[in-house]
Amino acid sequence: MSISVVFPGQASQYPNMGLSILNEMPELNEYYIRASEILDKDIKKVIFGDKDKFMENQLDIQPAVFLTSYVAYEYIKRKYDIKSCCFAGHSLGEITSLVASGMLSFDDGMKLVKYRSRSMVEASSNVMGGMTSITQFSPELVTKFCEDFEGVWVSCYNSNHQTVIGGKIECLTKAEEKLLSMGAKVKRLSTIGAFHTPLMLEAANQLYEYIQKMDIHEPNAMVISNVTARPYSRLIDVKKLLRMQMILPVQWEKTISYIEDMYITRLIECGPRSTLSNLLKDRSNKLIPYSTDKSQLDFLRDTQDKQFYVKDLVKECECAVSCCKNKAEDYNVITCKEYYEKLINMKLKSNLIYHDEDVIEAFNYIEKILCCKGYNSDEISQIERTIEKKLGFVVDL
Repeated sequence: MSISVVFPGQASQYPNMGLSILNEMPELNEYYIRASEILDKDIKKVIFGDKDKFMENQLDIQPAVFLTSYVAYEYIKRKYDIKSCCFAGHSLGEITSLVASGMLSFDDGMKLVKYRSRSMVEASSNVMGGMTSITQFSPELVTKFCEDFEGVWVSCYNSNHQTVIGGKIECLTKAEEKLLSMGAKVKRLSTIGAFHTPLMLEAANQLYEYIQKMDIHEPNAMVISNVTARPYSRLIDVKKLLRMQMILPVQWEKTISYIEDMYITRLIECGPRSTLSNLLKDRSNKLIPYSTDKSQLDFLRDTQDKQFYVKDLVKECECAVSCCKNKAEDYNVITCKEYYEKLINMKLKSNLIYHDEDVIEAFNYIEKILCCKGYNSDEISQIERTIEKKLGFVVDL
C-alpha cells in the first residue's frame, strides 16, 4: 500500500492525549520511561495528571507532543505492520519523522526536542513575539504583504487557504489590523514566540551546535524537509536544514503536493488531534487522510491479509483508460499508443504481487494516456481512486 505517515507540531496537545493507545498496548510504556529519564521528570504525570495544571510549563509541550506522536506511530507499526513510503512532520513533527525513519534514535530525538524547546522558550523571552493565522487571503498576497511590512514574516504555508505569519507583538498587531482592513480573516495563535522567523536565529544557532554531536543514519524511507518540501538527499543536510527550519517558513502545502505527486494515496497522521488531516479538506481527493487520534485505521486491518497481483492492477488500468472517450481536439494517437503499450507490457510480470513502485508506474501511464485524451488532473485523480477502490486497497471515509 502507498502510505505516508506525518506528525503534528506543538499546539496539538490536550490532556490525556495518547492514553487509549497506551491502555491498549501497555508495552509502549517503555518510551514514557525512557523519555522521563531524559527529561528528568515523570512525563506521564505531565500528560495524564491534573487537567487544571496541564502544560503549565512551556518546556513540557514539545517533548509531550513528540512522545505522544512517536508512540502512536509505534502502535500502528506493531499492530498493522505498516511500511510507510515517506515521512513528514510539521515543525516539531519533522524531528518525529526523523526518528520514525531511523535517521535519529528515539533517545537522541527526545534529547534534541528537549534542547529545542528550551532554546525556543529562551529566545521568546528575549523578544516578545507571536503568530497569527491568516485565511481568506491567498498565500501569494500574504507573502507580498510581509515583504512590505516591517517586523513580520511568513511562518507557515499550511495550505492554499491558510498561512501563518509571525513577528514582534507590536508589529504583528499592526499587521493584523491592516490585513483585516484588506478583507483577510485573522486569528492570533496561543504561542509564546514568533517561531519559524528570523527572531529564532539565536535558538537556531544553538540547536545547530547541539546537534553536531548526534549521529545521523540512513533512513528506512524518505523524509521530507520543512524547508525544501523535498526529501533529504544527503545525510549531511539534516543538521543544516533543521537549523534553517527554525528561521524559515514551514512549506507544508508544497510538502503535501510532493506526496500527492508520488501517487501516494493515504496519509496517516500520528499524534494528538487531526490538525494536518483537516488541512486536506479543501484539496482534491488525491490523498485520503486518516488519524490515529480518531481511530480511523480499520482499513489497515482490512487489507493486512490481501494479496494483489500485477495482472489485476493492469486489468483495471486497461479497462479504465479504454472506457474513457477521447475529448481532445489535438489527440496524439502515436503518443497515446506508446504509453498504452507500456501499460500492457506490465503484464509480463502478471503473476507477481505488486508493490508501490508498480502502482506508481501504472498510474503514470494512465496519466499520460488520459492527458492525451484531454482529461484534467481532477478527472484523472478520480479515475485512479476508482481503480483503487475496485482493487480493495482504499476505504473512503
